[in-house]
Amino acid sequence: MAALPAQPPKEASPAKQSASTMNEPLTDGVDSLLLARDQDLRLYCHLHAPPVERRHHGGLSWDYLPVSFSADETSIVKDFQKHVMPLVRPSWTEKLLWHRVFEDGVTNKLLGFFREDPGASSSADDSTAVLVRVNGEGRELVVDGETEILVILTLHKSGLCPPLYLVAENALCYGYIPGRALAGNEMQCEEVLEATSRALARYHSIPPPPSISGRGPWVWRQARTWMKLVSESLHTDDLASPRFKQVFGSVEELRLEMEWLRTFLRAPSTDWSQVNGIGTHYPAASDSEEEGSGGISQSACVLCHNDPQPLNFVKTPTVKSVKN
Repeated sequence: MAALPAQPPKEASPAKQSASTMNEPLTDGVDSLLLARDQDLRLYCHLHAPPVERRHHGGLSWDYLPVSFSADETSIVKDFQKHVMPLVRPSWTEKLLWHRVFEDGVTNKLLGFFREDPGASSSADDSTAVLVRVNGEGRELVVDGETEILVILTLHKSGLCPPLYLVAENALCYGYIPGRALAGNEMQCEEVLEATSRALARYHSIPPPPSISGRGPWVWRQARTWMKLVSESLHTDDLASPRFKQVFGSVEELRLEMEWLRTFLRAPSTDWSQVNGIGTHYPAASDSEEEGSGGISQSACVLCHNDPQPLNFVKTPTVKSVKN
């Protein structure tokens, strides 16, 4: 696989910039009145922005901004200019800022912010671009936000993920990998398939942070959480109930199948001749119950992608390089 694309250079935080740096000209040939207005706006945003909190967990650290983003495009752009840009890209100006909406997401809103370089052949400098992902409604019900942050930081240290700049109440701000998302039919290409497999192999070989790996098997706790959410949604969504019954039968049947699988995988070894099949009643385990000894419960804990669909892989300009 080709070498990783260069990561955006680290920039000094606004707090460490001197007054002379804040007042340095940003571009050549810009009207002085507009430049002064822009500098005043940057200084105002810097002085009136909510305080950034440095958070720590499991030996990892990140910056937290107590701001909640709206989900519409115009509001995200304004929030970026007001709260994010003065912190992560203090030398940028609104005059040279443009953004792009990434439409492939299902629930989240994702915008990329770029700075035009008038002297360059291309319209933007991708190496310093910044992405803002605003979480979709209800995402916190199925995704542990803090665990996601720890995984992103861990992957970045291994060169498999762009840097995480800021965490807001309902959004993440992180670096950009130049390239494009894979199309489904590209997975039939041997070169792309091999590059994707190598990327996943690297991903799955990284030890998770101790604060995650020490929690024991995650899959059963999460499955029970999802089961509860499914049960609740069937009472409020008249359209979901017929579809669910057609595929799974009932919540109880699905629960029995899950508990059968859990018991089967917990066994130190399995005699297939003794497997009675799905339908045997197994009592549901509580969240505080020990997962038992032996079997898959004692397997090594590794990071897992969990959603390796083509759109979640980026094909970089170097042909043989694929990032997830």
